Amino acid sequence: MPEVRSKNLNDLTMRYLTLNPVNATSNATYSFRNGLPLIRFDVASTALPTLLDGKNLRINGRFTARTTAGAKLNSGQNNFVDNYAGLFGACIQNITVASKRLNQTLERVTQYNRLVPSVISQLNNAKYIDSALCHGGKHAGTIPQMRHALNTYHAYDSNGNAVADASQTGVDFSAPLYCGVFQTGEDIDISSGTGIGGLTIEILLNSDVGVVFGSDAAAAATLATYTLSNLTLTVPVYELGGAGGASYAGSSNQYMFNSWSSMFQTLNSSTSVVAFTPGLNKVTSCIQNFITASDLGNQLFNNCRLGPVGQIQQCRFSKNGALYPLQFRLQSVDKNNDDAARGNPAVDQSFHTYKVQAEWLRNSLEGVSSRRVARVKNTAVNYNDWAAGVVNKSQNSGRDGINPGSAFTQAILFDAFGGGTDFSQEVFSFELQVSATSQALTHSAGLAAPLANNIDGTAATAQAVSLYFLNQNNIMMSPQGIELMR
Repeated sequence: MPEVRSKNLNDLTMRYLTLNPVNATSNATYSFRNGLPLIRFDVASTALPTLLDGKNLRINGRFTARTTAGAKLNSGQNNFVDNYAGLFGACIQNITVASKRLNQTLERVTQYNRLVPSVISQLNNAKYIDSALCHGGKHAGTIPQMRHALNTYHAYDSNGNAVADASQTGVDFSAPLYCGVFQTGEDIDISSGTGIGGLTIEILLNSDVGVVFGSDAAAAATLATYTLSNLTLTVPVYELGGAGGASYAGSSNQYMFNSWSSMFQTLNSSTSVVAFTPGLNKVTSCIQNFITASDLGNQLFNNCRLGPVGQIQQCRFSKNGALYPLQFRLQSVDKNNDDAARGNPAVDQSFHTYKVQAEWLRNSLEGVSSRRVARVKNTAVNYNDWAAGVVNKSQNSGRDGINPGSAFTQAILFDAFGGGTDFSQEVFSFELQVSATSQALTHSAGLAAPLANNIDGTAATAQAVSLYFLNQNNIMMSPQGIELMR
């Protein structure tokens, strides 16, 4: 429990606020195709000290997928949504959280639809995803399971009356927002006296090509689109009154929160270096996930996919050219294993019994969770799991939604104790080296020769990498004023 709450339990009153979008239309429907891709919520300021519980803030609504002609999607056709992004997460391109009192952005998360899959897959096991998370954010253990959510419609209204086929809407969702400012674990004071004076939350929706995908979703006759409707924001707040409220209102308070800052780069060769200055002074960790660049913007393929890049040989992280935070290169035996002969040429996995990327997985789990691996209790990334294994996955595994995908996320933890690493003037870089060819997946891919799985400078193999830096920020609040320190 946050410190302010724990010290003032007798003076707290908990309430749930339900807010509607301030830019709601008459039919309360939002979609990229219909020209209303922006959703905006205003959380008003209060006179009394009021603490917002960001971890339990949720957005609720209904997701409906149909063809552009208005027909329902056919359950027997290839229409999918990424299972780790979920129905709501896949719809979001950007989220901006701003302080009304400061008139300043606290956090802007771009490529939100690619951040959520890394968070969900790395920190939740398959059982939890298929139980707790499947009900709220509509996540699933595998992509094929998502077909059911796309083909479910409300045939009756809340009064039990039949709804005309053309007016039937889809499934309900209730999802948290995986923004750093909300998931920090500290309450946000939204009061006008010693707080940030209210919040503005703006959500920019994805285009259709980045949400529902598949061979039928992309076909002209059955082109898929989506809408969001009945949107509300559930805001849990704690009002601090009595002696505790008076004491809190007269003091200077410091609020610490995290924020995600994202970058986009491409890898064009089997040995690629990404280097730039993030401009952040308290970086906790960095997450990178990959996808074949040509898949982005193509409705045939999963735009939220966590691609395995290729057969990795080694990687290094550095700060101003010196190895940091690891004083060594992460190395893999992927290439050596793939050059070995298979015991049974007709079975891809028969030659492969010891390809375990233990060091990669450890650093990825630490980077995503911002804690040491001993404190990470669950993950969906397994050795040879059908849904999210790390064995024998080609560069484009899972891109069409029919075959199993991967949950490959690369991450690095810079500081597990709260101080952060200064990259305000320093250069962050990582080098990734992958092998030229892979003997994995030869049979199941219908190939007579080893599968080319390299990055050779062509558009077909170029990899897009999304980088997310988790940075710590401070807000100093007092009756005399407010100051934001990044």
